[in-house]
Amino acid sequence: MCKRIKSCVSLLCMLALFGFTQLVNAQSKNYLIYETDFTDWGVVSTVGNSSDVVYFTGGGEGFYADQRPLVYPKDSIGGFLGYYTANANYSYAGLNTKALNFSSGGILELTLYREGSLSRYFTVPGATQMMVKEVFFEDGVDYSGFSIGDLVLGYKDAFYYKDFWITGNVLKTRGVGYVKVWCYLPDLEGYSNMSFTGVSSELYTTTPVYLVDLKIYNVVDTEPTVFLENVFGGESISIGAGKQPDIQEKVLKIGGFNLTGDVKVSIDSLGAVFSVLSDSIISATDIMNGDSIMIGFIPSVTEGIKRGRLKIESDDLASPLYYNLLGITGSEPELLVPTDTIKLWSRLAEQTSYKLTVEGINITNDVALSISGTDAMFFSLSTDSVSKNGLLDGVSVNIKYSGGISQITHNATLKLSSTGVDDVYIPIVGVTEVEKPIMYPMSFVTEPEGAANIRTSLVGEFFPIWYKN
Repeated sequence: MCKRIKSCVSLLCMLALFGFTQLVNAQSKNYLIYETDFTDWGVVSTVGNSSDVVYFTGGGEGFYADQRPLVYPKDSIGGFLGYYTANANYSYAGLNTKALNFSSGGILELTLYREGSLSRYFTVPGATQMMVKEVFFEDGVDYSGFSIGDLVLGYKDAFYYKDFWITGNVLKTRGVGYVKVWCYLPDLEGYSNMSFTGVSSELYTTTPVYLVDLKIYNVVDTEPTVFLENVFGGESISIGAGKQPDIQEKVLKIGGFNLTGDVKVSIDSLGAVFSVLSDSIISATDIMNGDSIMIGFIPSVTEGIKRGRLKIESDDLASPLYYNLLGITGSEPELLVPTDTIKLWSRLAEQTSYKLTVEGINITNDVALSISGTDAMFFSLSTDSVSKNGLLDGVSVNIKYSGGISQITHNATLKLSSTGVDDVYIPIVGVTEVEKPIMYPMSFVTEPEGAANIRTSLVGEFFPIWYKN
């Protein structure tokens, strides 16, 4: 089962990432003014016509909805106790909050649970920005078909899906999983209602969506913020796949709010393979109205991946923002892994491991990994498949060697394969010894010719040897 985030520390970290701070002292900016996991609401299991307005009870007093909503405070869905949903036979699921007092805007935080393959659109009227704070899955769930917008998510690792900005007020999801999304409504002042609508792309869907947690914040004063739209936090930005001398270009949308000074965009990395092709200085007005920047990449002579870093800074920001850049040379699919022999050493009957980084360009299918050979039984892999979606950033695979019960050498071969690309074979050698061999450094001298010294202890003792040129 997934685990719900309940600690104040976790929530504070999420708020800080967004540019807001939970109210825990006099310097805090925002108030959490309403929170529910629906366990304190009254039961709503059957209602009349779909157009009837339903007013909720208990902790939901003052909230209302239509389209036959359902509330189950004592039932569980996807590991969550208590949930709200629209009747599965209706496409629209409107939820209106009670009037709450806002100072200079509000934030609506929704934790949504999806199941089924049909697309569902969520609209929050008045929201100018949405940020997906987190995507996570239950253990054992097939997450491969989960998508946000047109982006199909290929990893289960939740850390990969954080701080994903979305322009406007519509979120589209598909598949089985959870989404925690923030919706920023800057125009709320005084006592105001928020509303939320979920719409299926197919009428009379039998695959509803469930709202399992809801929080509302009063924005007292927002901090200056700059962001790139539709870029995951921690995700590298890929700048094309070309060959010399063609320069590859990538246009990125940039936005922000609460800015007074200019924003500077630059490349913060060695070498000249990346460059900012658009204006490097952007006014605060242009940033807050929404602007674009263009990044260029000069391909290398040989196929491969070059890495750089985009830097965004302003006097308004407490610290610069950095985004990793990837430049790809080559249009043909290719697996990029070292093919030198992998050597592992173990004491008798113990285990050791080696971390192999698997990269690739223009790969259209997942990569399969397998170990073969006479001694294959002494080696194992942390996974037998690597998602194509992570190959540009590199995916780590652990190779484990189990030592024998006597001094011995084991040999095997690691195979990596993917449709449309040549297979890669890497020799593996595992050595079992009573104690780990100690390798001493050799230093060469010029007098007499052909002389060398080998250090034989940590205190600096040497003994001379002769070698033949």
